[in-house]
Amino acid sequence: MTVKSATHEPEVDVSTATQARNIVEIADRLQLRKLPEKAKQLIIEIHQRAKALENVIETITVNHFSPPDAGVEMVERMKATEGGAWTGKELEQKFGLSSANLHRRRKEKRILFWCDAKNDYHYPKWQFNEAGAPIHGIEDVLQIFQSNDEWRVMRYFLGKRQQLDDRRPLDLLREDASDRVIAHARIHAEENTW
Repeated sequence: MTVKSATHEPEVDVSTATQARNIVEIADRLQLRKLPEKAKQLIIEIHQRAKALENVIETITVNHFSPPDAGVEMVERMKATEGGAWTGKELEQKFGLSSANLHRRRKEKRILFWCDAKNDYHYPKWQFNEAGAPIHGIEDVLQIFQSNDEWRVMRYFLGKRQQLDDRRPLDLLREDASDRVIAHARIHAEENTW
């Protein structure tokens, strides 16, 4: 069996660990005192490598297949930031944005959203102005990143950036400094460092 992590770590062949463990068990059953010194050293080395491989597999499994608490907390904070989010129905009632319009914007990466376990879409309130239109510059940044990772995009807008004088891109967009944010997004999109 091969285990591959979600974060592009190298593949790990679990069967290798199993084989090494089997070798160690067989070696344990043998009477090591009857083996030549070279064979003893080889068995000890195999045992150490098997243990190390088991530790690597455990680390990859724990770190990459179960969400860390810090990540879950960060997502929950982003969901609640600046008043939370509207559902598609709320946007339709409040601003007359139809589900077809929202679908097109999602597909074209012109609106920030996330989908919950019930397949309901949520749209962060902070991306809209009072009239229900996206704040100037939001769509530009979304087009630059072309990302399906909504949490990474939200973290970009909501996180302070050293190159922007430790300010959030969202705050600069609200101050009509979209040119600065767009230039910053372009540079970091090219380097994939956003």
